[in-house]
Amino acid sequence: VVLTVSLLIAASLHADGAYDLLISVAEKYDSLSNFVLEGIETAALSPDCNVEIPFQIARPGPLTSSAGIPATSLPLTIRFTHAKGPISKPCFDVVKKLGGFRSPGEWTEFNRIDVGVTDVHELPPQILKLYSGAIHCTVLEVVYDDYYQRIRAFTGPIRYWIDAATHLVRRVEFTEVAEPGARSWTATLEKISIGGPIPPWLGPADIPDEHTKLIGKLAPDFA
Repeated sequence: VVLTVSLLIAASLHADGAYDLLISVAEKYDSLSNFVLEGIETAALSPDCNVEIPFQIARPGPLTSSAGIPATSLPLTIRFTHAKGPISKPCFDVVKKLGGFRSPGEWTEFNRIDVGVTDVHELPPQILKLYSGAIHCTVLEVVYDDYYQRIRAFTGPIRYWIDAATHLVRRVEFTEVAEPGARSWTATLEKISIGGPIPPWLGPADIPDEHTKLIGKLAPDFA
C-alpha cells in the first residue's frame, strides 16, 4: 500500500512538470561553486509590526577546503544584519515581549528544494520588480512532509518565485512555527552575484578544517 501510494504521489508531482522544475532548481544550486545572494527578509511579528532584515547568502569557490572537500559540497552560509530603518513603537513592544526573535535560515537550502515534497503545483506566473529589473517568474506552491516541516520549523505550503530564465529562486514565502504562534515571512533576493571574490565576512571558520579528514575513519580511543 505504501509503495502504491508513493508511486501515485510521484506520478501526480510529475504530471505538470512542477516537480521537474524543483529538481532543476536543486541541480542548478548544486552546480554553483561560488555565489553571493543578497536581499531582504520581512517578518510579520504582529498586525502592526513588519520587520525588514537584510541578509547575504554565500558559498565560497572555486576553491576546496583544507580537507580537500570540493567547493560544491561546502554548505551555504547566511549572514543577517540589523533591521532596516528605525524600529516603530509597536515593533519595539512586540520584540521586547518576545525577548527577541531569530531569523530562520532553513529556507536557503535551495539545493535540497526537491527533498521531502508531498505536493507541488504551479500558480499563475508573475513579474517581480526588483532593483536589478523585472524578473519573469514561475511560481510554485510546495508542501513538504511532516518530517521536513518539523526539522525546518515550517508549517503549511511554501511558495517559491523562480526566475524562468535562470532557474534561480528570487522570492520565498513561508510560515514559521514560532512562539506564541505561526509567523509569516517573505524573503526577496534582490541581487545575485556568481563568481568573483569571496566576501570578507565569510572567514576561514566557515570552511571545514583538517579535522574533517577524520570523517569515515576509526575514531581514536577516548574516555
